[in-house]
Amino acid sequence: MLLAFICQSQGVYSKQKLEKASQEDLNLYLNKAKKTRKTGTIMTIVGPIAFVGGGALLMDSFHMGPEAEITAAEILIPVGFFSTVVGLPLLITGSSRVKKINRIKNAKFNGVTMEFAPCNFYNCQAHNQQYGVTFRVSF
Repeated sequence: MLLAFICQSQGVYSKQKLEKASQEDLNLYLNKAKKTRKTGTIMTIVGPIAFVGGGALLMDSFHMGPEAEITAAEILIPVGFFSTVVGLPLLITGSSRVKKINRIKNAKFNGVTMEFAPCNFYNCQAHNQQYGVTFRVSF
């Protein structure tokens, strides 16, 4: 059961699935990958700053002796460490997904593509659903 769940969760960014995805899906996946990359970048930058700041507070507290600085240092050092440990894989994963999606998006949608898609919308005046066809042109 766990193996099936892991395989299904990783399947979204597989090359075969991305090649079959529509322009809207690719844009959605690209936005998610950019958010992952941005989160990883922020965590990777904030982590070492918190770690070094906590270490500086800890070194300073040996000379001064207040308990509040030791408590702050004891919080900042592990937070900085775990932020860096989590941020690096997020940064790497997000960057590789952005590259992969951009590569497929550029290869797939070079030139002009036309597509018909079914659609429906709610008509406020008639108070009912109306069905139709959407014509999309990408260039």
